[in-house]
Order: sequence, then structure tokens, then C-alpha cells
Amino acid sequence: FRSPDFEEISKRLNNSIIFDGRNQYNKDNLEKIGFEYHQIGVKS
Repeated sequence: FRSPDFEEISKRLNNSIIFDGRNQYNKDNLEKIGFEYHQIGVKS
């Protein structure tokens, strides 16, 4: 998944939640699409 289509993915999921262990995605962009986004290893 080098550049996943998160808008399409969010349409197919009942619960749009991402746990990002590599901190490689943009939190603000994913939250705009409607994902609940959690970064692992980053201070909250």
C-alpha cells in the first residue's frame, strides 16, 4: 500500500479506524475523510 485510496477504503469499511505503527500517513487528511486515526509511538 504505497498510496492507498483512503476515500474508497473508507466507503467499504463499517468502522473506519487506522492504527498506524509507522506514522506514515497524514492524520489531518485521514480525519477529514472520516477515519479515526491513531499513531503508535507518538505523544498525544
